[in-house]
Amino acid sequence: MVKIEDAGLYPSVIHGTYSKFWDAIKKEGLKRMSRNHIHFAPGRPKDKEVVSGMRTSCDVIIEIDLAAAIKAGISFFISTNNVILT
Repeated sequence: MVKIEDAGLYPSVIHGTYSKFWDAIKKEGLKRMSRNHIHFAPGRPKDKEVVSGMRTSCDVIIEIDLAAAIKAGISFFISTNNVILT
């Protein structure tokens, strides 16, 4: 994994989920659950550069302001298979 220092390299950072989880996410925020990281895709699931990082069946898309999140001290990384992790 490589730490993302320049948010401009990733203009679209999204997390896909399902409407049944939306109320909990609004209350508690995104969580890594049983994983090591929260996973994000660098675009929409149907974009040709998005190979992994989000299920195509998701019905809720949460877009992250990557520049603001990095400025707030949250670290993001890009994996070798182009998944953004925090």
